Amino acid sequence: MSRTRSLIIKGCGYVLIAGILYLSLFPGIYVVSSLLLTKGIVLRAKLLRDFQVDFYNDRGYRKIWQMQKDCIEPDDRLIYIPRMGSCHFTNAEFDTILHFENEGRVRNSMPKQRSEIGIAVLGDSYAMGWGVNDRETFANVLQEELKRPVYNLAVSSYGTVRELSRLQQSGLIDNVDTILVQYAANDLMENAALDQEDKFLQAKALFQEMFNRERSSSDHNMLESLRRAVSFAIEKPIRNLRDLLVPAGKRNQFAPHYQYLMPVLKRFGPLIDRKRVVVLSVDEPGFEDFPRGKDKTMSNVEFVDLKLDAEDYYLIDSHLNAAGHAKLG
Repeated sequence: MSRTRSLIIKGCGYVLIAGILYLSLFPGIYVVSSLLLTKGIVLRAKLLRDFQVDFYNDRGYRKIWQMQKDCIEPDDRLIYIPRMGSCHFTNAEFDTILHFENEGRVRNSMPKQRSEIGIAVLGDSYAMGWGVNDRETFANVLQEELKRPVYNLAVSSYGTVRELSRLQQSGLIDNVDTILVQYAANDLMENAALDQEDKFLQAKALFQEMFNRERSSSDHNMLESLRRAVSFAIEKPIRNLRDLLVPAGKRNQFAPHYQYLMPVLKRFGPLIDRKRVVVLSVDEPGFEDFPRGKDKTMSNVEFVDLKLDAEDYYLIDSHLNAAGHAKLG
């Protein structure tokens, strides 16, 4: 009995020592990785990159396009719209200038003798071209490939409701015969609130509050970085265990998204009924069960799941890089 007790005590001691080493080592690596990211250095080793991704996405280091005062202006129906002209948008992995006009993000000019009937691209930051310059967006690449006008009306963070409302307001519907709708997982919340005016007003008020909030100079001080590092060191194993326990086939299911997407498309039926509507999935990691082919309830709607490779996305930011847009186009 005493030997068993001794082994248990030793085992607990080893676990305690391992825990202390873990909680002292990982925060240090986290802080160093974070500091390197602020200098524009992205680490390729996955574990170290995980630290940088957490710091970038969840700890407030990433700049958000729609929070840049020179990039957007308020709108009563769409909460915000791109400001006409140019805006400078930069993050750790890119330094870009975006230009917008009444027909959406600026595109290459088309020869006058070409067909004027074109394509409208709707979507959020992926389709808008977060992280790439005007000529690098897949909409512009597509225009060069097809020799038809491609109007990029996508706006960062828009769900399907606002995307179609923006198309409706654009006055371009008679200029297109095809509508590409880039769908992302974060569209669900907006689409689910289709008929809930109070939710729209809440979202509008929340955006205004966040937009007007000044970032504290202490947001990235060393003490706060250490606190976040310890938090991440505790959370990381829990996240990994959760991912192991949840079967791959149960992750990122599109079925609940489809449930709310189709009523939105049907609501805008008078706008899009005579158009070919192609719903695309391009974000990472995407959906396990994204449909393919014609929809059974709307004959003019079809789904296309475009699987890209890891190198087509920024390592930290996860948006499509210029190579990804080129391949997609």
